[in-house]
Amino acid sequence: MRKALMLFLMVLFSSSMVFPGALFEVATAAVEATVDTLELSIKVPYVFGYSNFVVEKWLNSLIWENTSGFVRETLEQTVKSLKAVEETGGDASAYRGVAYVRGEIFAASKKYLSVVLEFYAYVPPAAHGSVEKRSFNVDLERGVFQDFYELFSRDQEKIIKKNIIKRIEKEPQRFFSEAVKIVEGYRFRDNFYLDEDAVVVFFKEYEISPGYVGVPEFRIPFSELDFSLCDEE
Repeated sequence: MRKALMLFLMVLFSSSMVFPGALFEVATAAVEATVDTLELSIKVPYVFGYSNFVVEKWLNSLIWENTSGFVRETLEQTVKSLKAVEETGGDASAYRGVAYVRGEIFAASKKYLSVVLEFYAYVPPAAHGSVEKRSFNVDLERGVFQDFYELFSRDQEKIIKKNIIKRIEKEPQRFFSEAVKIVEGYRFRDNFYLDEDAVVVFFKEYEISPGYVGVPEFRIPFSELDFSLCDEE
């Protein structure tokens, strides 16, 4: 296990592709590796060149800690599961776990950005894997996470929910029968991210929809909310 994690660390920080950003630059740190028990595929952002080095370091630590923690947890679960396979007389060598991580940064404005990480884990011998999405909405000036209800009013929350319910009712076959009721009573936490023109709200796998849907997302343009990030700066 230790050897596998060491390989992950070495490859992650030696393989990157740079593309320009408005306030900073972002490298894509990537790793593709296969060890005895786990297949890794990692592509996450790495921020550099930002004027506030403390915030830059914090963002990179945030991304790294979530990524490495997920890989470590998936590896540990896989090792434990394969040990159980062996103990019951199965062939553990026929299985391999999978850990995929994809990440993206959305620079919504000069003040706000969103880090979005998507995780896929398969722990054998399960029938299928699981998907998880995490978002971190950051106020760059203060170097803190931005709460949903600090940005949006209760009236805007109602409009967001109305938009979500409208889509659910348009495609009812993709959602659980109780999905509308869940959304009506929902309190948003960190399950949203911002881009230049909209807020994107997402729900956990199986929270309002079957597994084949994955992590459902709902994009609500700021124009429908009478909202502008410029007003918040």
